[in-house]
Amino acid sequence: PLPRGADLPAPRAYKRENADENDADYFAAALLMPRNSFRRVYTELTQKGLHKKTICSQLAREYGVPLESVTRRIEEIKV
Repeated sequence: PLPRGADLPAPRAYKRENADENDADYFAAALLMPRNSFRRVYTELTQKGLHKKTICSQLAREYGVPLESVTRRIEEIKV
């Protein structure tokens, strides 16, 4: 979980300059956080009226990935 008052990391800040590394990051995200499953869980948490920081923390816990990966995946699949 994020410390109180902490901002979510900016997903674009984690884009790498190397295209191969970006492709590898995208592949890993798709493997660990499948689009349909991720979108469904994100929607369920959103419908509960949770704050975006809480949603991201819960998604990170659910999928066993870092918070930065969750914020990037949200941007990638435009949920």
